[in-house]
Amino acid sequence: ALQGGFQKHQQTLDRIEVAHKTVRLATDLADIDGLILPGGESTTIIKLIMSYKLLDALSGFAKTKPIFGTCAGAIIISRKASNFNFPTLNLLDIEVDRNAYGRQIDSFYNQFEFNGKSVEAMFIRAPKITSVGKSCEVLASHNGLPVVVRNQSHMVCTAHPELTDETEIHRYFVDQFVINRKN
Repeated sequence: ALQGGFQKHQQTLDRIEVAHKTVRLATDLADIDGLILPGGESTTIIKLIMSYKLLDALSGFAKTKPIFGTCAGAIIISRKASNFNFPTLNLLDIEVDRNAYGRQIDSFYNQFEFNGKSVEAMFIRAPKITSVGKSCEVLASHNGLPVVVRNQSHMVCTAHPELTDETEIHRYFVDQFVINRKN
């Protein structure tokens, strides 16, 4: 909630009747069961995370609780991001190429198969996942490139499902990682 499209994620969670709260401080992490890192400007988000001294708190949170990153959030929780001279949380063994789908003007809506259903998401200066490690599973692809990836504890979507009427991806995160968490 420091920067980015968190309000749209809140609206999506409202549609699937999941309680939520805004996280701004490390202490806000204490009583939540999962976290969504929204899209936005990844450099601004990581600078704010560092300024608010949240990097260690998020790393600690991620040891026992799930994080779902969309677009810039996917960059923040990746192992490595090109053209990004800041630390990442290194929660998923993926490498991403920032802003790989072009400039803001190149944004587009597209559908892809996810969990047996056709879902829609918006790609806005989205990162491309260029490498997926063995500990990760690709859940959805667009034009042969992974767009939704998970490991045992965390998940990313390089696009913005929250900017559509789509709820399937959020529902999956809540069902698989929050309600039925294995760790």
